[in-house]
Amino acid sequence: MNNRLILALAWTILLLIGLLTPGSSIPDVPKPPGIDKLVHLGLFMVLAFLWSRVFNDRTDKKIKKSKYIPNFLVVIVVFAILVEYIQRLVPGRSFDYWDILFNILGVTIGAVLFYYLHKHKSKLV
Repeated sequence: MNNRLILALAWTILLLIGLLTPGSSIPDVPKPPGIDKLVHLGLFMVLAFLWSRVFNDRTDKKIKKSKYIPNFLVVIVVFAILVEYIQRLVPGRSFDYWDILFNILGVTIGAVLFYYLHKHKSKLV
């Protein structure tokens, strides 16, 4: 199995475990207002970046935008929305439209970051 795929799958599983853990199992620690939105943004930014690495081979000279946008970005945005809806079913968790917005913003930033680094032939991609 490809190392990129293993890393992306591991991150996806950890993200799901973290976001779908019942609220009673999460330690109650004081946190600054809005920090949870930044957490959502960061989690989904990394998710989009890692899956972009899986679906765009480093040997490609160009990202195939006609396939990348509909096949990948739409799927991952739908995933980001579904995770938030599923949280409604988890005890101690709640649904929040702002979380969806920050999930989608994270996906967008992760995809744009990947595109930028790919275009500039970064070793990170």
